[in-house]
Amino acid sequence: MLFSLIGGQRKEMKEKLIYRAKEIEKNIIEWRRHLHAWPELSFKEEETSKYIASLLTSMGYEHIHIGTAGRPTGVVAELNSDHSRLCVALRADIDALPITEKTGLSFASKNEGVMHACGHDAHIAILLGAAQLLSEIREELPGKVKLIFQPSEESADYIQGARAVIDEHALDGVDAIFGLHVWQPTPSGVLAWKEGSIMACSDRWKLTIRGKGGHGASPHQTNDPTIAAAHFIAMAQSFVSRELDPLKTAVVSVGEMKAGNAFNVIPDYVSLIGTARAFEPEVREAMAGSLERVAEHCCAALRCKAEFIYERNLPPTVNDPEMTRFGVKAATLVFGEKNVMETQPTMGGEDFSYYLDKVPGAFFFLGIGNKEKGFTYPHHHPRFMVDEDVLSAGSAFEAILAFNYLNSNQN
Repeated sequence: MLFSLIGGQRKEMKEKLIYRAKEIEKNIIEWRRHLHAWPELSFKEEETSKYIASLLTSMGYEHIHIGTAGRPTGVVAELNSDHSRLCVALRADIDALPITEKTGLSFASKNEGVMHACGHDAHIAILLGAAQLLSEIREELPGKVKLIFQPSEESADYIQGARAVIDEHALDGVDAIFGLHVWQPTPSGVLAWKEGSIMACSDRWKLTIRGKGGHGASPHQTNDPTIAAAHFIAMAQSFVSRELDPLKTAVVSVGEMKAGNAFNVIPDYVSLIGTARAFEPEVREAMAGSLERVAEHCCAALRCKAEFIYERNLPPTVNDPEMTRFGVKAATLVFGEKNVMETQPTMGGEDFSYYLDKVPGAFFFLGIGNKEKGFTYPHHHPRFMVDEDVLSAGSAFEAILAFNYLNSNQN
Protein backbone atom coordinates (compact mmCIF):
# COMPACT_ATOMS: atom_id res chain seq x y z
CA MET A 1 0.00 0.00 0.00
CA LEU A 2 1.70 3.20 -1.18
CA PHE A 3 0.93 6.75 -0.21
CA SER A 4 1.83 9.92 -2.05
CA LEU A 5 2.08 13.55 -1.03
CA ILE A 6 -0.31 15.84 -2.87
CA GLY A 7 0.78 19.45 -2.87
CA GLY A 8 3.02 18.90 0.17
CA GLN A 9 0.16 17.86 2.41
CA ARG A 10 2.34 16.47 5.16
CA LYS A 11 -0.37 16.49 7.80
CA GLU A 12 -2.46 14.21 5.65
CA MET A 13 0.53 11.92 5.21
CA LYS A 14 1.01 11.64 8.96
CA GLU A 15 -2.65 10.87 9.49
CA LYS A 16 -2.38 8.15 6.87
CA LEU A 17 0.64 6.70 8.62
CA ILE A 18 -1.32 6.46 11.88
CA TYR A 19 -4.20 4.79 10.06
CA ARG A 20 -1.88 2.43 8.21
CA ALA A 21 -0.10 1.48 11.45
CA LYS A 22 -3.43 0.34 12.85
CA GLU A 23 -4.03 -1.67 9.69
CA ILE A 24 -0.80 -3.64 10.17
CA GLU A 25 -1.24 -4.00 13.94
CA LYS A 26 -1.89 -7.74 13.59
CA ASN A 27 1.47 -8.17 11.87
CA ILE A 28 3.29 -6.13 14.52
CA ILE A 29 1.78 -8.24 17.30
CA GLU A 30 2.59 -11.45 15.43
CA TRP A 31 6.21 -10.36 15.03
CA ARG A 32 6.44 -9.51 18.70
CA ARG A 33 4.96 -12.83 19.82
CA HIS A 34 7.32 -14.83 17.62
CA LEU A 35 10.28 -12.95 19.04
CA HIS A 36 9.00 -13.35 22.58
CA ALA A 37 8.75 -17.11 22.13
CA TRP A 38 12.33 -17.38 20.88
CA PRO A 39 14.47 -15.03 23.00
CA GLU A 40 18.25 -15.03 22.79
CA LEU A 41 20.90 -13.66 25.13
CA SER A 42 23.36 -10.87 24.41
CA PHE A 43 25.54 -11.49 21.35
CA LYS A 44 23.73 -14.78 20.78
CA GLU A 45 20.80 -13.27 18.86
CA GLU A 46 21.53 -15.22 15.66
CA GLU A 47 18.02 -16.46 14.85
CA THR A 48 16.55 -13.13 15.92
CA SER A 49 18.86 -11.35 13.48
CA LYS A 50 17.99 -13.70 10.62
CA TYR A 51 14.28 -13.15 11.30
CA ILE A 52 14.68 -9.37 11.25
CA ALA A 53 16.80 -9.39 8.10
CA SER A 54 14.27 -11.61 6.29
CA LEU A 55 11.43 -9.20 7.04
CA LEU A 56 13.48 -6.16 6.02
CA THR A 57 14.39 -7.86 2.76
CA SER A 58 10.71 -8.43 2.00
CA MET A 59 10.07 -4.73 2.68
CA GLY A 60 12.67 -3.66 0.13
CA TYR A 61 15.42 -2.41 2.43
CA GLU A 62 18.95 -2.07 1.10
CA HIS A 63 22.46 -2.82 2.35
CA ILE A 64 21.11 -5.22 4.96
CA HIS A 65 24.06 -6.26 7.09
CA ILE A 66 24.04 -8.95 9.79
CA GLY A 67 26.88 -9.03 12.28
CA THR A 68 28.52 -7.06 15.09
CA ALA A 69 31.92 -7.41 16.77
CA GLY A 70 32.72 -10.54 14.79
CA ARG A 71 29.48 -12.24 15.81
CA PRO A 72 26.52 -13.00 13.50
CA THR A 73 24.13 -10.85 15.52
CA GLY A 74 22.59 -7.44 15.01
CA VAL A 75 21.16 -5.96 11.82
CA VAL A 76 21.72 -2.63 10.09
CA ALA A 77 19.68 -1.70 7.00
CA GLU A 78 19.00 1.35 4.87
CA LEU A 79 16.12 2.88 2.94
CA ASN A 80 16.89 5.33 0.12
CA SER A 81 20.55 4.42 0.56
CA ASP A 82 21.67 6.53 -2.42
CA HIS A 83 20.12 9.71 -1.02
CA SER A 84 22.75 12.33 -0.21
CA ARG A 85 20.66 14.65 1.96
CA LEU A 86 19.77 14.04 5.62
CA CYS A 87 20.04 10.61 7.21
CA VAL A 88 17.96 9.65 10.24
CA ALA A 89 18.56 6.50 12.26
CA LEU A 90 16.07 4.53 14.36
CA ARG A 91 17.34 1.98 16.87
CA ALA A 92 15.90 -1.03 18.69
CA ASP A 93 17.77 -3.40 21.02
CA ILE A 94 17.22 -7.10 20.45
CA ASP A 95 18.64 -9.20 23.31
CA ALA A 96 16.85 -11.00 26.14
CA LEU A 97 17.73 -11.83 29.74
CA PRO A 98 18.75 -15.00 31.64
CA ILE A 99 15.38 -15.25 33.40
CA THR A 100 12.91 -18.15 33.54
CA GLU A 101 9.55 -16.87 32.34
CA LYS A 102 6.49 -17.27 34.59
CA THR A 103 3.82 -15.36 32.66
CA GLY A 104 1.80 -18.36 31.49
CA LEU A 105 1.36 -16.74 28.07
CA SER A 106 0.54 -18.98 25.12
CA PHE A 107 3.63 -17.58 23.39
CA ALA A 108 5.91 -17.76 26.45
CA SER A 109 9.60 -18.41 25.94
CA LYS A 110 10.51 -21.74 24.41
CA ASN A 111 14.19 -21.19 25.24
CA GLU A 112 14.54 -22.44 28.79
CA GLY A 113 15.99 -19.91 31.20
CA VAL A 114 15.84 -17.04 28.69
CA MET A 115 13.11 -14.39 28.55
CA HIS A 116 12.32 -11.07 26.93
CA ALA A 117 11.73 -9.59 30.38
CA CYS A 118 12.62 -6.01 29.45
CA GLY A 119 10.52 -5.46 26.33
CA HIS A 120 13.16 -5.71 23.63
CA ASP A 121 10.83 -7.98 21.66
CA ALA A 122 8.37 -5.09 21.60
CA HIS A 123 11.13 -2.69 20.53
CA ILE A 124 11.96 -4.92 17.55
CA ALA A 125 8.31 -5.29 16.53
CA ILE A 126 7.67 -1.55 16.83
CA LEU A 127 10.67 -0.73 14.67
CA LEU A 128 9.69 -3.39 12.13
CA GLY A 129 6.26 -1.77 11.96
CA ALA A 130 7.87 1.63 11.42
CA ALA A 131 10.12 0.05 8.79
CA GLN A 132 7.13 -1.16 6.84
CA LEU A 133 5.39 2.22 7.05
CA LEU A 134 8.49 4.03 5.86
CA SER A 135 9.11 1.57 3.04
CA GLU A 136 5.62 2.29 1.71
CA ILE A 137 6.35 6.03 1.47
CA ARG A 138 9.98 5.82 0.44
CA GLU A 139 9.37 8.02 -2.62
CA GLU A 140 8.13 10.79 -0.34
CA LEU A 141 11.15 10.74 1.99
CA PRO A 142 13.68 13.48 1.14
CA GLY A 143 16.53 11.60 2.77
CA LYS A 144 17.90 8.29 4.01
CA VAL A 145 16.61 6.09 6.82
CA LYS A 146 18.97 3.78 8.67
CA LEU A 147 17.61 1.08 10.95
CA ILE A 148 19.79 -0.30 13.74
CA PHE A 149 18.68 -3.52 15.42
CA GLN A 150 21.34 -3.57 18.09
CA PRO A 151 22.55 -6.66 19.95
CA SER A 152 23.72 -6.87 23.54
CA GLU A 153 22.17 -3.90 25.30
CA GLU A 154 21.94 -5.92 28.52
CA SER A 155 25.61 -6.97 28.59
CA ALA A 156 27.00 -4.05 30.55
CA ASP A 157 29.63 -6.30 32.15
CA TYR A 158 31.63 -6.78 28.95
CA ILE A 159 31.01 -5.39 25.46
CA GLN A 160 28.11 -2.98 25.10
CA GLY A 161 26.27 -3.53 21.85
CA ALA A 162 25.99 0.18 21.09
CA ARG A 163 29.75 0.68 21.28
CA ALA A 164 30.31 -2.32 19.03
CA VAL A 165 27.79 -1.02 16.48
CA ILE A 166 29.45 2.41 16.48
CA ASP A 167 32.90 0.87 16.12
CA GLU A 168 31.65 -0.77 12.91
CA HIS A 169 30.70 2.64 11.49
CA ALA A 170 26.92 2.20 11.65
CA LEU A 171 26.59 5.89 12.56
CA ASP A 172 28.65 7.08 9.59
CA GLY A 173 26.60 9.68 7.72
CA VAL A 174 23.83 9.73 10.34
CA ASP A 175 22.56 13.22 11.21
CA ALA A 176 20.15 12.28 14.00
CA ILE A 177 19.08 9.17 15.90
CA PHE A 178 15.96 8.24 17.86
CA GLY A 179 14.97 5.34 20.08
CA LEU A 180 12.32 4.35 22.56
CA HIS A 181 11.86 1.95 25.44
CA VAL A 182 8.56 0.42 26.52
CA TRP A 183 8.17 1.50 30.13
CA GLN A 184 6.13 -0.30 32.76
CA PRO A 185 6.10 2.53 35.33
CA THR A 186 4.25 4.74 32.79
CA PRO A 187 0.57 4.07 31.97
CA SER A 188 -0.20 2.40 28.66
CA GLY A 189 -0.56 4.78 25.74
CA VAL A 190 1.46 7.59 27.33
CA LEU A 191 4.63 8.82 25.61
CA ALA A 192 7.09 10.22 28.15
CA TRP A 193 9.89 12.62 27.24
CA LYS A 194 12.64 14.65 28.87
CA GLU A 195 15.10 17.17 27.52
CA GLY A 196 18.64 16.70 28.76
CA SER A 197 19.47 13.74 30.99
CA ILE A 198 16.71 11.13 30.93
CA MET A 199 18.78 8.21 32.27
CA ALA A 200 21.83 8.07 34.51
CA CYS A 201 25.33 6.77 34.05
CA SER A 202 25.69 3.15 35.10
CA ASP A 203 29.13 2.69 36.61
CA ARG A 204 30.57 -0.19 38.59
CA TRP A 205 33.08 -0.12 41.41
CA LYS A 206 35.02 -2.94 43.06
CA LEU A 207 36.70 -2.90 46.45
CA THR A 208 38.89 -5.67 47.82
CA ILE A 209 39.85 -5.15 51.46
CA ARG A 210 42.88 -7.16 52.54
CA GLY A 211 43.55 -7.69 56.21
CA LYS A 212 44.83 -10.43 58.48
CA GLY A 213 42.48 -13.24 59.33
CA GLY A 214 42.32 -15.40 62.41
CA HIS A 215 40.07 -17.04 64.98
CA GLY A 216 36.76 -15.35 65.64
CA ALA A 217 37.42 -15.64 69.37
CA SER A 218 40.66 -13.63 69.10
CA PRO A 219 39.89 -10.54 67.00
CA HIS A 220 42.75 -8.65 68.67
CA GLN A 221 45.16 -10.90 66.81
CA THR A 222 43.69 -9.98 63.42
CA ASN A 223 43.28 -6.99 61.15
CA ASP A 224 39.59 -7.60 60.56
CA PRO A 225 38.56 -6.66 56.98
CA THR A 226 34.86 -7.17 57.76
CA ILE A 227 34.86 -4.18 60.12
CA ALA A 228 36.55 -2.08 57.44
CA ALA A 229 33.92 -3.22 54.96
CA ALA A 230 31.11 -2.25 57.32
CA HIS A 231 32.58 1.20 57.85
CA PHE A 232 33.09 1.69 54.11
CA ILE A 233 29.48 0.73 53.31
CA ALA A 234 28.20 3.30 55.79
CA MET A 235 30.70 6.00 54.88
CA ALA A 236 30.17 5.62 51.11
CA GLN A 237 26.73 7.18 51.54
CA SER A 238 28.31 10.32 52.94
CA PHE A 239 29.11 11.41 49.40
CA VAL A 240 25.39 11.74 48.66
CA SER A 241 24.44 13.20 52.05
CA ARG A 242 27.42 15.47 52.75
CA GLU A 243 29.53 16.10 49.65
CA LEU A 244 26.92 16.45 46.92
CA ASP A 245 24.92 19.62 46.31
CA PRO A 246 21.44 18.82 47.72
CA LEU A 247 19.90 20.09 44.47
CA LYS A 248 21.72 17.36 42.55
CA THR A 249 21.48 13.60 42.89
CA ALA A 250 23.48 10.40 42.86
CA VAL A 251 23.16 6.80 43.98
CA VAL A 252 25.77 4.51 45.55
CA SER A 253 24.69 0.91 46.12
CA VAL A 254 26.39 -2.32 47.18
CA GLY A 255 25.25 -5.28 45.12
CA GLU A 256 27.68 -8.01 46.11
CA MET A 257 29.65 -8.76 49.28
CA LYS A 258 31.81 -11.82 49.91
CA ALA A 259 33.69 -12.58 53.11
CA GLY A 260 34.89 -15.87 54.52
CA ASN A 261 33.23 -19.27 54.69
CA ALA A 262 33.10 -20.25 58.37
CA PHE A 263 31.17 -18.75 61.28
CA ASN A 264 34.14 -18.66 63.64
CA VAL A 265 36.87 -17.47 61.31
CA ILE A 266 37.75 -13.86 60.58
CA PRO A 267 38.69 -13.83 56.86
CA ASP A 268 41.81 -12.44 55.26
CA TYR A 269 39.85 -10.32 52.79
CA VAL A 270 36.41 -8.98 51.87
CA SER A 271 35.22 -8.30 48.33
CA LEU A 272 32.58 -5.65 47.58
CA ILE A 273 31.04 -4.79 44.20
CA GLY A 274 28.50 -2.05 43.66
CA THR A 275 27.07 0.53 41.30
CA ALA A 276 27.24 4.31 41.14
CA ARG A 277 24.69 6.45 39.28
CA ALA A 278 24.55 10.13 38.37
CA PHE A 279 23.21 12.39 35.63
CA GLU A 280 26.00 14.95 35.40
CA PRO A 281 29.64 14.31 34.39
CA GLU A 282 31.03 16.43 37.21
CA VAL A 283 28.99 14.51 39.80
CA ARG A 284 30.16 11.24 38.29
CA GLU A 285 33.81 12.25 38.56
CA ALA A 286 33.44 13.58 42.10
CA MET A 287 31.72 10.37 43.21
CA ALA A 288 34.51 8.20 41.80
CA GLY A 289 37.14 10.19 43.70
CA SER A 290 35.13 10.24 46.92
CA LEU A 291 34.56 6.48 46.96
CA GLU A 292 38.24 5.80 46.40
CA ARG A 293 39.24 8.22 49.17
CA VAL A 294 36.76 6.74 51.65
CA ALA A 295 37.88 3.20 50.80
CA GLU A 296 41.56 3.99 51.35
CA HIS A 297 41.08 5.82 54.66
CA CYS A 298 38.50 3.45 56.15
CA CYS A 299 40.80 0.54 55.48
CA ALA A 300 43.94 2.31 56.65
CA ALA A 301 42.26 3.31 59.92
CA LEU A 302 41.54 -0.35 60.62
CA ARG A 303 44.97 -1.67 59.56
CA CYS A 304 43.75 -3.05 56.25
CA LYS A 305 44.65 -2.33 52.64
CA ALA A 306 42.17 -1.13 50.01
CA GLU A 307 42.29 -2.17 46.35
CA PHE A 308 39.70 0.05 44.69
CA ILE A 309 38.68 0.08 41.02
CA TYR A 310 36.07 2.43 39.54
CA GLU A 311 34.80 1.39 36.10
CA ARG A 312 33.09 4.05 33.99
CA ASN A 313 30.55 1.91 32.25
CA LEU A 314 27.57 3.60 30.55
CA PRO A 315 27.51 7.41 30.34
CA PRO A 316 24.27 9.28 31.08
CA THR A 317 21.63 9.28 28.35
CA VAL A 318 21.33 12.95 27.42
CA ASN A 319 18.62 14.02 24.97
CA ASP A 320 19.24 16.86 22.56
CA PRO A 321 16.56 19.51 23.20
CA GLU A 322 15.75 20.12 19.53
CA MET A 323 15.54 16.40 18.76
CA THR A 324 13.32 15.92 21.81
CA ARG A 325 10.94 18.54 20.45
CA PHE A 326 10.72 16.60 17.17
CA GLY A 327 9.58 13.65 19.24
CA VAL A 328 7.04 15.61 21.24
CA LYS A 329 5.51 16.97 18.04
CA ALA A 330 5.20 13.49 16.51
CA ALA A 331 3.90 11.99 19.75
CA THR A 332 1.20 14.63 20.16
CA LEU A 333 -0.20 13.71 16.78
CA VAL A 334 -0.13 9.95 17.52
CA PHE A 335 -1.07 9.76 21.19
CA GLY A 336 -2.92 13.02 21.76
CA GLU A 337 -1.68 16.02 23.74
CA LYS A 338 -2.92 14.73 27.11
CA ASN A 339 -0.94 11.50 26.68
CA VAL A 340 2.40 13.17 25.94
CA MET A 341 4.04 13.98 29.24
CA GLU A 342 7.35 15.25 30.49
CA THR A 343 8.88 12.68 32.82
CA GLN A 344 11.36 12.63 35.65
CA PRO A 345 14.73 11.10 34.77
CA THR A 346 15.47 7.60 36.00
CA MET A 347 18.62 6.22 37.61
CA GLY A 348 18.51 3.30 35.19
CA GLY A 349 21.19 3.16 32.50
CA GLU A 350 21.00 2.61 28.72
CA ASP A 351 23.71 2.17 26.13
CA PHE A 352 21.72 4.38 23.76
CA SER A 353 23.81 7.01 25.56
CA TYR A 354 26.77 6.12 23.31
CA TYR A 355 24.82 7.09 20.18
CA LEU A 356 23.84 10.41 21.75
CA ASP A 357 27.50 11.10 22.46
CA LYS A 358 28.14 10.93 18.70
CA VAL A 359 25.10 12.52 17.02
CA PRO A 360 22.09 14.57 18.14
CA GLY A 361 19.08 12.51 19.07
CA ALA A 362 16.52 11.62 21.69
CA PHE A 363 15.25 8.63 23.67
CA PHE A 364 11.65 8.23 24.79
CA PHE A 365 9.56 6.04 27.09
CA LEU A 366 6.38 4.38 25.79
CA GLY A 367 4.04 3.46 28.63
CA ILE A 368 2.87 -0.17 28.90
CA GLY A 369 1.69 -0.29 32.53
CA ASN A 370 -1.92 -1.45 32.79
CA LYS A 371 -3.40 -2.39 36.18
CA GLU A 372 -6.71 -3.50 34.67
CA LYS A 373 -4.92 -6.12 32.58
CA GLY A 374 -2.58 -7.09 35.42
CA PHE A 375 0.49 -5.69 33.68
CA THR A 376 2.07 -4.42 36.88
CA TYR A 377 5.29 -6.41 37.16
CA PRO A 378 8.50 -4.42 36.67
CA HIS A 379 11.15 -4.87 34.02
CA HIS A 380 13.46 -7.87 34.55
CA HIS A 381 10.73 -9.74 36.45
CA PRO A 382 9.71 -13.28 35.34
CA ARG A 383 6.08 -12.09 35.10
CA PHE A 384 6.82 -8.91 33.15
CA MET A 385 4.34 -8.35 30.31
CA VAL A 386 3.80 -5.80 27.55
CA ASP A 387 0.46 -4.20 26.66
CA GLU A 388 0.33 -5.00 22.97
CA ASP A 389 -2.37 -2.38 22.36
CA VAL A 390 0.32 0.32 22.22
CA LEU A 391 2.62 -1.34 19.68
CA SER A 392 1.09 0.02 16.48
CA ALA A 393 1.05 3.54 17.94
CA GLY A 394 4.74 3.10 18.72
CA SER A 395 5.37 2.19 15.08
CA ALA A 396 3.44 5.22 13.85
CA PHE A 397 5.37 7.44 16.25
CA GLU A 398 8.76 6.25 15.00
CA ALA A 399 7.73 6.51 11.35
CA ILE A 400 6.36 10.03 11.76
CA LEU A 401 9.41 11.04 13.77
CA ALA A 402 11.68 9.97 10.91
CA PHE A 403 9.37 11.63 8.37
CA ASN A 404 9.34 14.89 10.35
CA TYR A 405 13.10 14.99 10.68
CA LEU A 406 13.78 14.33 7.02
CA ASN A 407 11.30 17.04 6.10
CA SER A 408 12.61 19.47 8.69
CA ASN A 409 14.46 21.66 6.18
CA GLN A 410 11.95 21.37 3.36
CA ASN A 411 9.95 24.38 2.30
